[in-house]
Amino acid sequence: ELSGTLTVPLQRGLAVFPDLSIDLPGSYVVEFEYLGNVVVSKIPSNAFTIGQPVVSFTMLLSPEGTTTTAGSMFEFQPQLQLIDALGATAVLSSLSITASIESDPGGQQPHNPIRSQLLGTTVVQAAEGK
Repeated sequence: ELSGTLTVPLQRGLAVFPDLSIDLPGSYVVEFEYLGNVVVSKIPSNAFTIGQPVVSFTMLLSPEGTTTTAGSMFEFQPQLQLIDALGATAVLSSLSITASIESDPGGQQPHNPIRSQLLGTTVVQAAEGK
């Protein structure tokens, strides 16, 4: 079902829809029509795809078990896989994934950013579910 603000006023000749969404995955074309004082043909959007929502992600490769010198890149860089509601790889997602330090050495202490910092690219864009 198409949801959100389905009718918007023209402002300076533009119609801006702020919150449209579709609740089921699939391929869609949205149609727009003008109901003014002149008959204007309906206009379709370009076709687009709605994917399953991402519900979790799993670690494919982890730096766990490796020894790395402070300030050096991990020998094995982490790789994550996004999983959709059907348990498949969420290949349509391109949102960001952020890395951060959860705990300092010893694993029992909250992270202290004055003591240690995570260096390198800490935010990446997902591509084809990874």
